[in-house]
Amino acid sequence: NSETECGEVEMEFEFDASNLGGQDIVVFEKLYYEDNLILEHSDINDDNQTLSFLFLRTFATNRSTKKKMLPLNKEVEIVDEVSYCLKTDIEYTLEAVIMDKSTGDKLLVDDAPVEDELTFTPEECCGQVEMSFTLNTKDLAGAELVIFENLYQDEQLVLEHNNLYNVDQTV
Repeated sequence: NSETECGEVEMEFEFDASNLGGQDIVVFEKLYYEDNLILEHSDINDDNQTLSFLFLRTFATNRSTKKKMLPLNKEVEIVDEVSYCLKTDIEYTLEAVIMDKSTGDKLLVDDAPVEDELTFTPEECCGQVEMSFTLNTKDLAGAELVIFENLYQDEQLVLEHNNLYNVDQTV
């Protein structure tokens, strides 16, 4: 019962969305009064009713060995294979940076962070891209390196994959 002519209500849904990467869901609403349907909003094409589930997963390795270990005192290339489920035909920018797990800060080589950036437009909702980083491991004995990724659309952050304790992101 409402004492005003207009109003709104907020509804919350809790569910496991872990398998919905790359998919859209559409919320339909029906309003009943005394068991009679009086209003319905169920347009499958309404962007205002649509939620998109985006997804990133990464796996970092030494490019030459495909393993997680890096040789000491060598120039190495780390490859970060980024799997995604995103909306198609939209341009995204993926930025990645190597972090020093022991400090939680960006790894600096010659006073500069070790970074990579890639702009791409998925033709299919799920796919994979590679980020790569070349560095000398001369001062990295015992270090664990973690790659952080941020995904942007129109300069707006839409996804981040930044976990110092994620084994898949670590070499």
